[in-house]
Amino acid sequence: MTRIITPSLFTLVAIAWLGFPGASAAEEMSVIREGKLIKEGLDWPDWDPENAYWKGWVHCGGKTVDGHFAVEKREKNHSRFLGAKSALGDCEFKVVFSCARGDSQEWNPNITIHDRGRLRFSKEGDKIWLEVRKTTLPLKKFEASCETNVWDGKLHSMAVKRVGNKISFYFDDKQVNEQEIDPDVSLYMWFDALGSAPKIKSIRLVADKLSDKLKTHSTAPIVMHGMFSDNAVLQREMEVPVWGWARPEAKVEVKFLDQTKKTTAGKDGTWSVKLSPMKANTKPTTMTITSGDATKEVKNILVGEVWICAGQSNMEWSVAACLLPGTIDPNAPLIRRIHVPKDRASEPVDNFNGLWKVCSDKTFRGFFGASFYFGYHLHKELGVPVGLIDAAWGGQRIEPFIAPEGFAQVKEIDVKKLTTPFPYWQNDHPSTLYNGMISGVVPYGIRGAAWYQAESNGNEGASYVHKMRALVNGWRAVWKQGDFPFYFVQLPNFMAPNGDPKGGDGWARVREAQGKAAAEIKNTGMAVTIDVGEEGDIHPKNKYEVGKRLALWALAKDYGKKDLVYSGPIYKSMKAAGKTVELTFDHVGGGLLAAKKSGAHSIEMPKPVDKLDGFAIAGEDQKWHWAEAVIKDNKVIVSSSEVEKPVAVRYAFSMNPVRANLYNREGLPASPFRTDSWEIVRYTDHTLTKTVKKTQ
Repeated sequence: MTRIITPSLFTLVAIAWLGFPGASAAEEMSVIREGKLIKEGLDWPDWDPENAYWKGWVHCGGKTVDGHFAVEKREKNHSRFLGAKSALGDCEFKVVFSCARGDSQEWNPNITIHDRGRLRFSKEGDKIWLEVRKTTLPLKKFEASCETNVWDGKLHSMAVKRVGNKISFYFDDKQVNEQEIDPDVSLYMWFDALGSAPKIKSIRLVADKLSDKLKTHSTAPIVMHGMFSDNAVLQREMEVPVWGWARPEAKVEVKFLDQTKKTTAGKDGTWSVKLSPMKANTKPTTMTITSGDATKEVKNILVGEVWICAGQSNMEWSVAACLLPGTIDPNAPLIRRIHVPKDRASEPVDNFNGLWKVCSDKTFRGFFGASFYFGYHLHKELGVPVGLIDAAWGGQRIEPFIAPEGFAQVKEIDVKKLTTPFPYWQNDHPSTLYNGMISGVVPYGIRGAAWYQAESNGNEGASYVHKMRALVNGWRAVWKQGDFPFYFVQLPNFMAPNGDPKGGDGWARVREAQGKAAAEIKNTGMAVTIDVGEEGDIHPKNKYEVGKRLALWALAKDYGKKDLVYSGPIYKSMKAAGKTVELTFDHVGGGLLAAKKSGAHSIEMPKPVDKLDGFAIAGEDQKWHWAEAVIKDNKVIVSSSEVEKPVAVRYAFSMNPVRANLYNREGLPASPFRTDSWEIVRYTDHTLTKTVKKTQ
């Protein structure tokens, strides 16, 4: 969890003692306030931490300034204690610990500098040393004499104290080192216990506010939010928020193009201005921010279209791991992207370390595949700069991405029943990825959002519609840009085909839910990908088609391409007459067509075939049979010699509907559907192997 917490949240002293994992609720937390000890620390004996969790909060002045603690077993002979991860403003953060002597045991309190690197205390011989490790810097060591044995069973402490851009490190209250740090960097504390389960007798955390006079998180005169780095793209044709931090109540001036905006920082140092709507600008321009005698420049900024692209692994899958058509020119300097680091948090963050990158033959392979091809097609058609905000994390469910404001708007969802309240880093815990990743981007100006997720919710049906509504409504609520466009990918075909005409297996229900979400939620759209998945790969390589189909929605709906066909056929209605059922569709484009792609990796138009396939039909007995289907006057007529009086039809309603081949003449596939609401098998997990009672 990474969070930025202003010193105003810290009170004079707060100390929390950890109990062993089996402690009762009353024993989970004790606090020292104003120097008064409420409860002595508990012994931590030998124990097997398999699936054992402990939770608690560090309270300062009645406010929660840190989220959770836990002890878990990662693998044999490896246990981890996840400790306080509060940001260090001008304050002190301290861990006091005691370890019994033992073989192969190591206790490493660690300090993380955001996502850039790590500072680590460790024991080496008779010295305690501190290493500074960054991806761009060589290893540095700072050493100080250590007069005591860490494993002597006595209490020892390690601490970090920060004032402005200086940080000091202590062992047993003796200063180890002092150094200057980048004032833009926020510090977060966490601890690891490696080796056999450590005999940790007690541990306490101390958060000290050094001075009531320190009102801002930094003494730096100008700190820009992480979204405003060199190479950024700003959203055209709407007001653009620009924000950061300065000294309390300082005057701040922002200059960009022909605009000058002035404001005064608040008592906590925060400031914000809004640039007036701008036209697209392909000429690299510098933004100048001035406060007092200090000036900061953000260079090579363009103005164009900005989209946030989020979801799980199929959104995160890189260009390097995907199909790369030979027609793509990677040297596209007007396409830029910024990657939001993976992070969970129990409360919303307000910043992150970001870096906009320019698309080139050296960088584009690191872009997210689906978002890159989405942006590529937008840029190709519009000729303006495109900025992509990539915020995805593989294997994640939808619930962590939903803002609390979204849950509050959907009465069908009881957040308390969605998951256990702890540990917060599990992939189903509500709002943790919104807090840790999305909230740090808000309120950066965007045109809209692209979303590719549902695999980890693949066992769901109607509940996923509610969660999609919460996701979309929540993001719109926090961004305060109205009902901005929100386009998403319907899950592709995957796994071995099912020859049962009844279907309903695998992702059939969640695809149905995605279709309902597109129909019911205002200003959303769904890119159908039922023809570009791969039987043996949950991460299909053809992200070119995925990005292109998402872009079609945006081009038609948001950029005035009114005559563009942007969707494949969508089921509209049915009419049963005797032995046949007549089906009508929206988005028929130039006409309905039976066709087939040459393969999942093909980016060519599907080729016409003689026989329309993939339809199943049933009578009132609910027994399903493969059907004969023909196209007539842009309608599909379905029948079967096995069904005298049909009442229901299903199309492509299975995990991998290989028979499906209904397209419009623009080459866009029809979305799977069913006309009935009969009960089908429901799976309890996304591996699609465990079933429960039948349900709708």
